[in-house]
Amino acid sequence: MIRIGYHCADAVDIYSVHTIIDIRRGGYLVFDQDAHIGRGALICVKGGCLTLGKKFAISGTTSIVCTHNMVIGDEVQFSWNTLVMDSDAHVIWDKNNIEYSNCSSIVIGNKVWIAANCTLLKGTIIPNNCVIASNSLLNKKYLNPNRIIGGMPARELKEIGGWRL
Repeated sequence: MIRIGYHCADAVDIYSVHTIIDIRRGGYLVFDQDAHIGRGALICVKGGCLTLGKKFAISGTTSIVCTHNMVIGDEVQFSWNTLVMDSDAHVIWDKNNIEYSNCSSIVIGNKVWIAANCTLLKGTIIPNNCVIASNSLLNKKYLNPNRIIGGMPARELKEIGGWRL
């Protein structure tokens, strides 16, 4: 079952938020199975493909903007006020008028908890069984599973055996 807009996070003003799912021409949103999209969440697929694994959960005021490609594994939990973007949203070029690449896939493994106020940018890869610390900025490939990842920019902080909410 896919539930949209039911649960509200403690830190979200329920009177001023709206749950929005915006799938534009050429965009695909794929649900592997059950998912929970909380009140105030925004999912925008603008031409790419967003795949959500089993037991996906996103809390209020978190935004996922997919222009290229995102794969989010099974049992991934997003806390509130997080931004996930697989593009720069604007074209930038160098002094020779050569455009920089502004899109790169985001891949999030299975059993990942992304805490509040994080930013995940293009090219981010998170392995299985990781916890992303609050207020972290992720912008690269993280190679080792079973880690707490955090900081600005984020780095692997500590090995873990697992986690639960």
